Amino acid sequence: MELQLDKRFAKNYYFNANYTFSRLKGNYSGLASSLEFGRTSPNVSRLFDLPWQAFNLNGEPLDGRLPTDRPHVFKFYGAYTANWGGKQSTEFSGFTTAASGTPLTSVVTLYSLNPTIVNGLGDLGRTETFTQTDFAVRHKIRFAEKYTLVAEMDFINLFNEQNELQRQTTISPNNMSAPNFLSTGCSACTGEVAMINQIFNGGIRDAVLNFINAPTRPDRRQTTFNLANGFQTPREVRFGFRLIF
Repeated sequence: MELQLDKRFAKNYYFNANYTFSRLKGNYSGLASSLEFGRTSPNVSRLFDLPWQAFNLNGEPLDGRLPTDRPHVFKFYGAYTANWGGKQSTEFSGFTTAASGTPLTSVVTLYSLNPTIVNGLGDLGRTETFTQTDFAVRHKIRFAEKYTLVAEMDFINLFNEQNELQRQTTISPNNMSAPNFLSTGCSACTGEVAMINQIFNGGIRDAVLNFINAPTRPDRRQTTFNLANGFQTPREVRFGFRLIF
């Protein structure tokens, strides 16, 4: 659902404000594979490479909020033009956005497959609300009837915000396989096929977590798990000149 308010250019200013309410659910996170933290090679992903990838470690089908789900998004853009005697003008414009954080899901690497979902989509909550404001100034000088010189300045992330964009969601640095679980509560996991059967018949979530949390092996747990590891780009200021003819 989208609500929008538009003010056309009149009396030297205009603006657009819109709010979008949405839901993004399912078990397929798209060509860029956002469940794998984003890929730059469309259609090349691990999403359905192994039988359990569409299930969590309890053998339950995945169907929930996908990693790019942002239920609430508000955007505003506007500009004001000041005229200086007919030959010169200055435009001030700004863009601001506020959006819900994105869902975070705990994963492990199982038989070289990351992400293997531990509990379910979005079990770690969301990143913090994303907000950013950009601002721009354009000064135009007309001369010789056909030419306009433009000096411009852009402020990207005007308030130098540092909102959290992502977190470390992989619980363990280990690449795990069936033999790891024989001594941690999964006596039926004698091989890959047996382990797959166990996922769908009884689940191996507890065995995986017992393996990761073994007191004598702290190296099995990611020390940065669930900590922020991605933030907004710092403020940028850009200057430019153009000749229009």
